[in-house]
Amino acid sequence: MLCLLAGVWLCVTGCTTLDPFGEMLDTPPGPSARYRVLPEHPPAVEPPRIVPDLDRGPLTLADCVVIALANSPHTGLSWETTQATAALVGQARSLYLPQADFTARGERQKYLAQTDVGGENKYRRTRKTASFGVRQLLLDGGGRRANVLAAEAALLSADLRHNALLLDLALETEISYYRLLAAQSLLVVAEETVRQRTWHLELAELRLKAGRGRPLERLQARADRDAAELALVETRHQVRTMRGQLASVMGLPVSSPLEIVDIPEEARDFDKQDVERLMKEAAVTRPLLQAAIAEVERARQGLLAQKAARWPEVNASGSFGWADWHTPPNEEDEWSVALNLSLPLFTGFQRTYRIRQAEAEYRAAVHAYGRALKDVELDVWEAYSGILRAEEALKAAETFVESARETVRVCEREYEGGRATIVELIDAQTVLTRALNRRATTRLDWYLAVARVERAVGTSFDRPYGRGRGQARASASTSTAAEPVEGEANPTPPGSPLP
Repeated sequence: MLCLLAGVWLCVTGCTTLDPFGEMLDTPPGPSARYRVLPEHPPAVEPPRIVPDLDRGPLTLADCVVIALANSPHTGLSWETTQATAALVGQARSLYLPQADFTARGERQKYLAQTDVGGENKYRRTRKTASFGVRQLLLDGGGRRANVLAAEAALLSADLRHNALLLDLALETEISYYRLLAAQSLLVVAEETVRQRTWHLELAELRLKAGRGRPLERLQARADRDAAELALVETRHQVRTMRGQLASVMGLPVSSPLEIVDIPEEARDFDKQDVERLMKEAAVTRPLLQAAIAEVERARQGLLAQKAARWPEVNASGSFGWADWHTPPNEEDEWSVALNLSLPLFTGFQRTYRIRQAEAEYRAAVHAYGRALKDVELDVWEAYSGILRAEEALKAAETFVESARETVRVCEREYEGGRATIVELIDAQTVLTRALNRRATTRLDWYLAVARVERAVGTSFDRPYGRGRGQARASASTSTAAEPVEGEANPTPPGSPLP
């Protein structure tokens, strides 16, 4: 007996260390030959929904934002998430409707029957049954209603998070747009610098031919011109890079030859409100804050649903069917009507802990809203401070450019008259180039600061982004997605703000 138990024990412990299906043969460090990272036929990627007609002219910021919202895979992913959440609302509401089902069964049996004299007879018989049943939940202590309200709150939260993603994508598009504008401005400065350095080289050569200059001045001017041309090459590379980044954000091929509209100087108007007003406005319009409020409501309804489980549940059911026996032939109708009352008396404290879990989740949702509110206030404060800094820097940059231009003009006259050296002229031109670059970057900083304030407040879609061809003003709201109807497609496109 002991030997038998030992043998069983060895078999059981041995099976726990075996690999009967060979799953462990191809594990690392060697790559698996059977499991592929990609399927043999990867899924087809959806092409861009909007392809701009580049022959019609440069794109405005509004065009770029609309194209990005339509083409970005992030918007499609977020939209499908909201549709899945909307389906959960339908599932919760389905408990208000009766549940009906139809069942049918065919059975062939062979059995033995005992006779009165102690013998056995073999019988074969065929049974066919069919029934139609209906069930309806009548009373559940309010749990059904709480589940519907919780699902609706989850849908609202998903809708608002979708709108928040649209705001983030709009901000990302604006940043890429402004960075391309800044790179193009720096390219203009670099080209102008090359022209100025070329002119300085010509001045040095004229002075050398006239016997008033030295060969060292010509060499210095040539080296300065070559350095400007090298900077021009780098700036052109930066423009190509920024253009590819903008195309990528818009969901277009990175090699798309995009041309964008420059923003005129008079477009730098921004209504600076009091920062306290901006914070109050953000508390109402920021989608993520509204989504946090919806999460609080969802958690509250989930708590009510768990508390409703303490009440009795009443169901009504009825069925009608028929059964056909071929041995002996007999066909009968069958029906039933039932009223069921279910009242859980003791669940091993499972219900108690579910209520405690729901209460903790509700309190956590309230704390999450408080944290989100503080984060939004900080976002608004930092973005507002960024606008103040950018405005002051832009004014200083304008003054810097004017003084640097005047210095170059005076130094050129002094150099032509022989009262200044080539080094002084090169230094003056270097300062002017730095001033022009600084003005371009501060202009970019100002536009980015405005975009960040609008995103922090949640009003990025409330402005028309400038006028342009084929422009459609984007608008975002916080209403829930349309309720899905079976067999009917949702008309709202996946890359658009929710209606």
